[in-house]
Amino acid sequence: MLRNPFSETPVLPPNETDPAKNEELVEDFLGPEAAEKFARLDNRTYRPKTDDFPDYKEAEDFKNETRIERLLNIDQQYAEQKGLLLSLGLLERLSTGEQGIRDEQGNEYPFPTLEQVKQEVSKNKEIFAKKAEQGFKELRITPFALPIQRLFAAIEEELKRQYKNGILKSTNKDKLDLDTSQPLYQWDGYRTKTPVYFPTDLERANHGGKTKRQLLDSDTSSFPGFLVSFEEKEQDIPREGQGTEINGRRRLEAGLSPKEYFDLLKKPEYQHESGLTIEDWIIRFLSTLHKDGTVIDDWDAKDADGNNIASACLNLATLFPEEGEHGVVSRAFWDRVGARAAADGFDVTVRCSLDGSRSLVRVGSL
Repeated sequence: MLRNPFSETPVLPPNETDPAKNEELVEDFLGPEAAEKFARLDNRTYRPKTDDFPDYKEAEDFKNETRIERLLNIDQQYAEQKGLLLSLGLLERLSTGEQGIRDEQGNEYPFPTLEQVKQEVSKNKEIFAKKAEQGFKELRITPFALPIQRLFAAIEEELKRQYKNGILKSTNKDKLDLDTSQPLYQWDGYRTKTPVYFPTDLERANHGGKTKRQLLDSDTSSFPGFLVSFEEKEQDIPREGQGTEINGRRRLEAGLSPKEYFDLLKKPEYQHESGLTIEDWIIRFLSTLHKDGTVIDDWDAKDADGNNIASACLNLATLFPEEGEHGVVSRAFWDRVGARAAADGFDVTVRCSLDGSRSLVRVGSL
């Protein structure tokens, strides 16, 4: 028997413990409210119980939720992503009654379910936990099957709306002007050329990429018609020398060529990361713009000391292999001179101090 500091009645040893009796002893000494909290202490944090939630179902949902799901806040972020696409008019009611999208040929793709996203994350939870510790916590659901012109139109519509509301601004809070007659400049290649996606190398002859049609017609995707990923929460791509290190990974900085970024992502500290598609960039741009009128990738944005804090984004997962001398990747940014967003192409071999790149961690197979 063990001496009980709260009562003359001893506490039973571990192999003979009667939890109910010991709880009664603690309650008798501490009182019912304090005893309840004491019973729920777990490494100095409270362990939620059914009574902490407004209804039983919510309590059960919490119990069934994994640590990685809570770390990434998947439930809330999933709802926010779906709400964003609905608010922008990018989701529609399909013939099945589900919310989803249609491609150029009219093929339908239902919006991924929360359960599907969680299931794919759970398959590689160790990877997602590690990358979350390095900053990749922001869920992104990209309607990849939508025609690119529909996505560009969404940027134009949202820019006009936010400018009309008087809240269009850069990440440094500078108020921005807008050319309402042409709120988005786009290179003709997006209309007339066929890019390849997810190249295995930025080489003209041996790029290993596939067209959007090839990807949509395949049966290997975990989320047909959509891309699901986790990105860094930081809005700006730092200039050269300004990147910080987070848990053994240094953030990508401006100043390298697309080929150099592509090779950099093959190094161990960037394992499981890949570049963005132009569609990924558009949805990220729209996310911050719709939230509070903020535009990302304004390469003229400066901090209080006059230092440039942002860069254009080279989207490494969208390649136009036949363009230019060596091929070009998609590039997107905010153009203060033109007072508009811009999407063009950039030679895979060229460096520019104004250009950087983002990466993300994809969920599921393509």
